[in-house]
Amino acid sequence: MRSHSVTPGPSRDYDDYIAMRAEVEFTLRSATPQRPSPAPVARPAALPPLRDSVSAIEVLARQHTLRHKLHRLLRGFVPPMVYWLPKYRLSYIKGDLVAGITVAVMLIPQSMAYGYLAGVPAIYGLYSAFITPILYALFGSSMQLSVGPVAVTSILAASGVEGLSPATEDDYIRLCIALAMLSGLILIILGVFNIGFIVNFMAAPVLSGFISASAIIIIVSQLPAAFGIKAPKSDYFFVTLFQIAKSLGKSNLWTMIMSASALLVMIPAKYARRVPRWFPVQLLVLGLGALFGWSLALGRYGVSLVGPVPSGLPHPRLPRLSSAEFIGLLTPSLVLALLDYVGAIALAKKFAALGKQQVNANAELLALGFANFGGSFLQAHPVGASLSRSAVNNDMGAQTPVANVITGLMVMVVLLSLTFVFQYLPKCILAATVISTVYTLVDYREARRLLRAHKQDFFLLVVSLFATLGVGISLGILAAVTFSVVMLLYRSSNPNIVVLGKLPGTQIYRNVRSFTHALVVPGLTIIRVDADLYFGNICSIKDIIWEIAQSDPELKAIVLDGNGINYIDSTAVSQLSDLIDDLHAQKKIPLCFAGCHGYILKGLKQAGLRDKMEKIVGRQCVFSSVHEAAVTLRARYDLVDEVPALSLMTTAVSEAVPPPAAADEAVPPPPEFEDYVDDVVIETGPLEAARAEVNSPSTSPAASPPPSPAGSRSPTRRVLPAIELEPLLVTVGGESCPTTDA
Repeated sequence: MRSHSVTPGPSRDYDDYIAMRAEVEFTLRSATPQRPSPAPVARPAALPPLRDSVSAIEVLARQHTLRHKLHRLLRGFVPPMVYWLPKYRLSYIKGDLVAGITVAVMLIPQSMAYGYLAGVPAIYGLYSAFITPILYALFGSSMQLSVGPVAVTSILAASGVEGLSPATEDDYIRLCIALAMLSGLILIILGVFNIGFIVNFMAAPVLSGFISASAIIIIVSQLPAAFGIKAPKSDYFFVTLFQIAKSLGKSNLWTMIMSASALLVMIPAKYARRVPRWFPVQLLVLGLGALFGWSLALGRYGVSLVGPVPSGLPHPRLPRLSSAEFIGLLTPSLVLALLDYVGAIALAKKFAALGKQQVNANAELLALGFANFGGSFLQAHPVGASLSRSAVNNDMGAQTPVANVITGLMVMVVLLSLTFVFQYLPKCILAATVISTVYTLVDYREARRLLRAHKQDFFLLVVSLFATLGVGISLGILAAVTFSVVMLLYRSSNPNIVVLGKLPGTQIYRNVRSFTHALVVPGLTIIRVDADLYFGNICSIKDIIWEIAQSDPELKAIVLDGNGINYIDSTAVSQLSDLIDDLHAQKKIPLCFAGCHGYILKGLKQAGLRDKMEKIVGRQCVFSSVHEAAVTLRARYDLVDEVPALSLMTTAVSEAVPPPAAADEAVPPPPEFEDYVDDVVIETGPLEAARAEVNSPSTSPAASPPPSPAGSRSPTRRVLPAIELEPLLVTVGGESCPTTDA
């Protein structure tokens, strides 16, 4: 009788022990009451209890319970402050205070510059920097994220408001504040209905191209202020660039000197090792600029100054909109809301990983929504999450969102008592501050990486870049996202389909395009579809399978590996049913399934497809593994021995593969088994048996297949479709080489 006690020896590794313990638990649970109780399992103190090894099953099971779904939904509406505030310690005050003051020193000059970038007076940038960090701290889940005016959000706001052609400056300011209200309202709605997943359709290359194009547009938009010229504004980048080039002859010398001096101080300071990140270089430059503007009376020399800045806190005011203005701001506010959330959640997850914290995505939606929506009642323009200020916040030791509250209070002090300092500040200094901040957003490194590794994604980046430059920011991002969705649908409707062969000495089946020494059986084709089967791709899959059946006159059976199929809809089931009928009626070829997931087999049975297959063929057509299907069908149809896949490839493909070595040259052995086990699930049962089979000399990969018995027919050279045997190439280190997709 088999003993159920397990005591791990000193040489047994942890994985073997857990596998055997799981097998012991299964045996115990399936035992009948009449059997004697098995001996208790010995549990060493150094190993976790057996219950830990099955906790993942319980976690996944809870995901589908109504109680868990309601709990997860309702928890998203509870402000995270309820969880972290009761645990606040006095030791956190120092880190939060230092971080809050340091970020405020950075935020004051940047908020004025970004307010100017958004097209509103600089004081509205300070209004935004005052209230929005405090509102985010009340609802946000990130401990280090810094929220306030940012460059991309400001240029988006300017682009969206200018599209409505406001008549006066007051109308422009009113529409910009209303844009913040609408974008915040959209974020709140997304959070309430928990539909923030739609931002997943904004691919990283699309965002990279859009942000790079936005940075270029921002820099060009600041050139008139940096040169002291007046150029007509345009919604189109190239028109604006042309207008600026025409007006360069009217540049102001003093303005150019001030701009160049500011840039020569701020840009090198970013790369100076001895200048810490928290050092207020931009605030120092603004202070010196205001001092020079007052002492030298630069206004007399044609240098444009900020002018009087009102002091005091903003008065609460409800933004008013007409129906036409509301409709006109819907598209910019939607784009602004989605981009705000994408940037904020990416930064929040990044800093949460550094601090081993958790981020509630739904809470981030609501926090950004309340920051924009609530800030609009205190005359704040649209805001977002800042990478540079968040990094400084983290480096200075911020422990909780209290640092954001301190930042907002510091800006409030400036609003109450120090706004007179900025009266003589040249606008060209603000323009130089914007340029020195946003030029790093032009991500040429990402473009170069995609060009080497993912040319399709590089194409997406280029389309997003030039679409944004060509048609403007709001329409550009919509065009880029639409194009990325179209590309996604195209790739989904044309899935990767490969022919599989068995690696010598194993029961592992891999793509014959990558492993040309893999063994295949003439008369039996095993294919794998790396996608779900649905109405969008089933027609192309059906056509390829039919082409395979027509290309080989001696084909006896086709096996469809279902390991990569996670879903089949009703359209796919209907098309597969028609394909099975056509293959049997015209070719007498059965279509068999192998390795399908349990819920896929259940769906096929409920649709009647499984019974139909077995009724037509009269034998088993569904197998638990690809190897079982290959062995069974090979014996059923009396097929010949296995041959290398290279011998069955077309001439064009064979020429792309290096020729075999000459008789007098040493033939290198095929790759060892370890070259394939990185993502392989061994189908041989117990772990020890699998290792013994792999390590035995009889199953060594170097062993050549046995010769064909006398009298058997020689393998026929068949022509497989070019679509499944065309070599795939990727670029690695600047050189092209075949893929090794499993």
